[in-house]
Amino acid sequence: MRKKGSILLIAGLTAGTLLAGCGSDGAEENTGAQTEESTLNESSGDNSMSDNTSGDNSASDGAEGSDSSEVNLDVGIDTVLTDLDSMNSALENSSEDSSKINELGTQLQSHWDLFDQKLKEEYPEDYSAINEEITPLIEESTKDEVDIEKTKTLLDEAVETVTKFKDEVPVQ
Repeated sequence: MRKKGSILLIAGLTAGTLLAGCGSDGAEENTGAQTEESTLNESSGDNSMSDNTSGDNSASDGAEGSDSSEVNLDVGIDTVLTDLDSMNSALENSSEDSSKINELGTQLQSHWDLFDQKLKEEYPEDYSAINEEITPLIEESTKDEVDIEKTKTLLDEAVETVTKFKDEVPVQ
């Protein structure tokens, strides 16, 4: 009886291990876009923006307008400031590495696209000022041949404008 119990226990553990291994392929995989979007969603638990994982970051779609109300502006601004800080560090540490700057520019664009419509709706003047700084920075930082000095200048202007908005405007 004891031998039977040991064999059943071993068989059960082996089967459980195999089944757990089979089911984990891709199950824990989470795309960067899903992670970014869920980070920017309010803590209400509504993940309606996470359904768009096609890689299309266009915030001008009609459907995106309704989802933008679920985005937390304070978290979005903090995320953009973190992206700007990361880009600043990359420019200081490895200014000749265009691929890292490109990657950070793409990341900045995806984070900006997640909440810019809500910012535009709630703070149109501030949105215009920030967008005038962010857009040229994104365009320059995602070029094949990044002009490092121009990117540094654009980055400094963007940091100043976004920080000013964060300090002066009491967002949610």
